[in-house]
Amino acid sequence: MRSLSVAERERQGLAFKLYAVAQQLPGPFSLEDLAVAAWRAHPNDFGLFGYAAFHPDSSKVRLNLWGRTGLITTRKLYRTADGRYAVKDDRR
Repeated sequence: MRSLSVAERERQGLAFKLYAVAQQLPGPFSLEDLAVAAWRAHPNDFGLFGYAAFHPDSSKVRLNLWGRTGLITTRKLYRTADGRYAVKDDRR
């Protein structure tokens, strides 16, 4: 098993933060809902480069959803039929 690079470990940390935010949202929610909530909770991590205090960066959220270690890929979240997102209920 190969070890993770620094960038991959950092992305996993962001995915963990994003998952914590997603758990607080009433689901299902849109990508925009998640991007704004993540930015409000962690503006330096999910803010637009150079404008982190003013604008969220949805591409950072999208990467942490669909990337190799993302929340959709690791099945922590799922996409609903109408294209929104929801936290997977592990009790099922």
